[in-house]
Amino acid sequence: MIAHSCRGHFRGGRYGFDTAGAPAGFANITRDDANDGNSAQPITNCNIRDESDKFSLTYYQKDSTTAYATPVSAANRLFTHRVVVTITVESKNPNSEFGGQMFSTMTSSVNLHNIGQ
Repeated sequence: MIAHSCRGHFRGGRYGFDTAGAPAGFANITRDDANDGNSAQPITNCNIRDESDKFSLTYYQKDSTTAYATPVSAANRLFTHRVVVTITVESKNPNSEFGGQMFSTMTSSVNLHNIGQ
C-alpha cells in the first residue's frame, strides 16, 4: 500500500490510492468530493498495481525544479506551484491476440494559479 505520499487535494476533492475491495496486488484510485474521508468513490476499475511507481503525486516549489518531500506539510502546501500526477493502468482482461497485458501511463502537470505566493 502506498502511504500518504499519494494523496492530494484538487478542486475541493481528495484523491487516494485504495486497496480495499481490489484483488490482491491491485488497487483503485479514489476521489472524495466531499473531502470528508467517508465518500471516496473509485475512478478506476481495480487495474492499478499496488506498487509505488503506478500512482504518484509530486509537489513542486515555485522554481518548479525542487520537489517537496511527501507527505507535504501544511506550510509547504502554501508554496506548492505545480503537482505532477502519474498513473499507470493495465488492461483488466489481457488478450493474447492483441499482445497480452497492455499498460498505459498518464503523466500530467497541474500548474496551480491564484495561490497568492
